[in-house]
Amino acid sequence: MRVSELKKTMQFILESAKGRNIISALDALTVAFQKNTQGSFSPLSKQKQKTLAIIEAVSLVELSINERAILSKFVDPTLLGPSGVAHINEIFSEHKLDPMGAVYALEEIRQDFVNLVETAEKILAVLLPLNSGRMDLDIEDGHAAIQIVFEKKAVVDNVAEMKDRLDEWWHIIRGVSLLTNTAVEENKMLSIQKESSPCIEISCPYVVAHVIGLIVDNILLALERYRNLKKKAEEIRCLNLENRQIEHDLDLEARNFRHAIVKELGATIIAELKPDKELDGEAKNATDLAVRNIFSFLDKGGAVDCRIPETNGSSAALRIQQLFMKIRLLKSNVDGGRLLAAAKRTA
Repeated sequence: MRVSELKKTMQFILESAKGRNIISALDALTVAFQKNTQGSFSPLSKQKQKTLAIIEAVSLVELSINERAILSKFVDPTLLGPSGVAHINEIFSEHKLDPMGAVYALEEIRQDFVNLVETAEKILAVLLPLNSGRMDLDIEDGHAAIQIVFEKKAVVDNVAEMKDRLDEWWHIIRGVSLLTNTAVEENKMLSIQKESSPCIEISCPYVVAHVIGLIVDNILLALERYRNLKKKAEEIRCLNLENRQIEHDLDLEARNFRHAIVKELGATIIAELKPDKELDGEAKNATDLAVRNIFSFLDKGGAVDCRIPETNGSSAALRIQQLFMKIRLLKSNVDGGRLLAAAKRTA
């Protein structure tokens, strides 16, 4: 965890919780609920919708993977965004016959936010005087830190697995470097982190980071259909039918779809970056391999994110930041919403 990431996460907390007046909205909702249970009229429905709209407007796509991990240490992410709305709706639904139970549940959520804001303010009181421009000196000018997270089936538990994964990513970096006319040596290792899932950071020139983002973006758009095809094949396989042709056809369709997407995406990326120049065979093959490796990595559940110093406001940096905000949302959708919002809270 970097100081700059902690600072950004704390600022996000204040903007989301304090800046949007979530605590005041929860107070008003609790009061309205109490008045209605006591027989006094209060516009409960209107206040509920207002509170839910404030909570739903909080979007975690502004935070990188590391920053979301920091956030989860201070608050349950399901209190924010659409999952926060679902949780409050569940409280109202589950406590129809227990009004005080609903009041206690709402007060518990409110206290979580009070504690969260107080903690963020204390941390920022220490961090704000620091020179944020010196917090990300590990990233060179014109570079972005690509974060590669080895999780789910892409997780690494030993040195042999790490060697295989690093070899795959070496081919990815090499392919994109050949495509963008940059030297492979310009991409430098920044860190290897090991918490719940290993995360490697690589400092890449903007053009390399942008192309990797474009490939990830397009693959995530296609990944849901590919997984659905594999899921259907597995469902048919579990039926143990005598006629196995259907499952064979679905398996073949999934393989053909994956092959076609990888080939099509490689051609699209090449055409976009080299519209007026013929690419040599080595660069083309290296690009295809890079796309294929990223597809495999994402299909296994791995994640790719990006970190850029806050002080860099260039158009290239902003373009990459916007691209990876889209990628975070797509990744969340592919994973059934588990990336930006954890599973349902337990009592």
